Amino acid sequence: MKHIFLSTLVTLLWFSGCKSATETGTFAGFQGERDGHPLFAIIDTSLRDSKVKASFPWFLSISTPFTNPTKDGFTTDQEASTLNDWEDTLEKEFAGECRFVYVGRVTWKGTRELLHYVDTPDRVVSELNKLADDHPTRVFNIRCERDQQWEKVSMFLGKSP
Repeated sequence: MKHIFLSTLVTLLWFSGCKSATETGTFAGFQGERDGHPLFAIIDTSLRDSKVKASFPWFLSISTPFTNPTKDGFTTDQEASTLNDWEDTLEKEFAGECRFVYVGRVTWKGTRELLHYVDTPDRVVSELNKLADDHPTRVFNIRCERDQQWEKVSMFLGKSP
């Protein structure tokens, strides 16, 4: 299963759509527990002390429930391929809509959450909402809120100065 996570990660990193603020990253896997459920995250730890944070004050979370999660709340091998395609489709929606930083993704309690920070959210959120409404490849939720200090990802990156 770790191979599937890493192959998707490489695909996301090399996507050439929307302008990413970081060319490369240093990704690490985190395992833990939240509310009694196992959690697995892949996070770009090079962002921990990055100066790029100041230019990306909007937290953008995109989450989707798994159709058939394992007993631990993770994806099955069968669904992983479909999920990878969905993630690629979402990344394409970023193309030309904003500048962004891909922080990583969290798998927990039968859901996948993609974590981004964007410079301006209006156009990308609008496009993602259209995709959710018009072409539901998967049911997904979008959350976007101002978070200049990157508190939403501080559990993975530590506190921002």
